Amino acid sequence: MNDPTGERKSFSTGDIIFEEGEVGDMAYLIISGEVEIFRTSGNKERVLATLDRGEIIGEMSLIDNAPRMASARALSDLELSVISRKSLQNRLDRLEESDRVLR
Repeated sequence: MNDPTGERKSFSTGDIIFEEGEVGDMAYLIISGEVEIFRTSGNKERVLATLDRGEIIGEMSLIDNAPRMASARALSDLELSVISRKSLQNRLDRLEESDRVLR
């Protein structure tokens, strides 16, 4: 799955990709590298998931228009493909045409 814009972003190990509470206007497809999804409570972090190539992060903010529920950090050098809100909506519209139940 590639975003038709072809926009890519690169991050280095330890970089924060997005933070809990931020407004999310894009999701990301992991092209290479590994991402840690975590939440912070006080000064403690709780890891929720570790994701790698082929997985999507940040999509819930596009779906429910709510602030990000968790933060994401690069666990290695990382390359992501950007999935914009418009791109997601275009995909959902195509899906609705072919499979209303799945939509």
